[in-house]
Amino acid sequence: MFFNLILLNNLYLDMNGVPQFRYNSVKTCGDIEFSNDDATVKKKGGNVSSTVLGDNVMSVGVYEWEVEITEMNGSYICIGAINAKNDWNVKQDNYTSAMCVCSDSCAYGMNRQDGNIAMVKGDVINFVMDFDQAKFTATGPNNKYVYFANGLKGNEYVAFLGFASGSSYQLTMRGKG
Repeated sequence: MFFNLILLNNLYLDMNGVPQFRYNSVKTCGDIEFSNDDATVKKKGGNVSSTVLGDNVMSVGVYEWEVEITEMNGSYICIGAINAKNDWNVKQDNYTSAMCVCSDSCAYGMNRQDGNIAMVKGDVINFVMDFDQAKFTATGPNNKYVYFANGLKGNEYVAFLGFASGSSYQLTMRGKG
């Protein structure tokens, strides 16, 4: 499949202006598979924790994306955003340094606005990184939970996945226009 993409503010846009979020398949550890033009990530288990980062650096304006959980087995997954300027060890899950919601009902770097985290296979989690309002928001399916973080200005972020050791997950990230 061939896509015409336009580069704007560090994001590739499709012909309809929808951002094309992808994961960085270059800097990762060996138990991760990438497909769907690097928009889908599958952790195959293994006895190592893993971090996968997005390839789009977000620093000004508003960014919206969603992550769909298509397979879920084992321990936890943490999903959100993390500071782009650090050199993260991809053989660790790095969740304590991220702004993320996790399948074990925890959140890191974020405050609860409403509901409690409960992730299941098939869930689609929506994320909004709004530098104009200096706010990052994670919203669960049907608004069953909303978590937020403030104070984004002056930083650069990338999308983030933190996998627990021994877990097996598949997730797909999509931009929203």
